[in-house]
Amino acid sequence: MATKDSMKNVEALFKSKKKGDVVTLENIAKESNKQPTAAQAKKINKFATDVKVDIISASEFAKYLTAKEVKRREEAREELMKFLDKAHLSGAKIVKIIHGIGNGVLKKVCEEVLEETPYVVFYREGTPKEGGAGVTIAQLE
Repeated sequence: MATKDSMKNVEALFKSKKKGDVVTLENIAKESNKQPTAAQAKKINKFATDVKVDIISASEFAKYLTAKEVKRREEAREELMKFLDKAHLSGAKIVKIIHGIGNGVLKKVCEEVLEETPYVVFYREGTPKEGGAGVTIAQLE
């Protein structure tokens, strides 16, 4: 692949990102097919600066994903607890929690919260008509 083409690929990689995203060194290497020259490295840094994207290693990316996952779990836990409290205080007896299927993280958080909530009588996975595995139905006191 010609150097110009590889730099266009690297630039496209950065343009596909939004502010706050990250690009790994390994992804840059894959797009450029070889070690960048000093001049190319300057261009790559400019791409990152223009788009406000960080360049990190694959191991840093794994830590980034783990931190992002932890934050997502905490936010989901807080939102579900608020939802259950509101539903309970308003007198609702049955609630439908739509968490989706995805990788199962939100469903697991949902089950943990429901197990810990004293006014939850029982819960179950939704039937196919209710949304199946992407939904949990809970009965409240």
